[in-house]
Amino acid sequence: MITFITTFFVILGGIIAWSTFTDKFHHKPNRDKISLEFKYNRNKRISSDLIYCTEVLINELEYGNEMANEFLTWSQYLSEMKESHYKNYTKSNLNKLLSTVNYEGIYSAMSQTLDSDFKVYQGDLIEVTNLLKQYKISYTLN
Repeated sequence: MITFITTFFVILGGIIAWSTFTDKFHHKPNRDKISLEFKYNRNKRISSDLIYCTEVLINELEYGNEMANEFLTWSQYLSEMKESHYKNYTKSNLNKLLSTVNYEGIYSAMSQTLDSDFKVYQGDLIEVTNLLKQYKISYTLN
């Protein structure tokens, strides 16, 4: 009887250990993929909004030759934003990103990069929309 009880608890412990192991290593990448896809699409959306608002700023206020910062005019900034957007936010790049989630350390690095990019886009979008509001230029974000 004691052997049966001992065997039962050993098997039960093995099942619990296996369940914990498979949950940790097999289900986590799915959650990571969902999180990365959300952040990627969020960045794609805010990048599109920033491009749109910059175009409105340039067209409505003729700001194309005005300096956006100490290095770029608004037209140059817009050109670089478009190039970056159309190069980085493709279905192919999303698929590559999601296929790397299974490699250790990649998720954290990619997640931090996407979060950092979002903060930059967000700051730039706030700056551009504040200029539009200052000059009472109407715009509509999707």
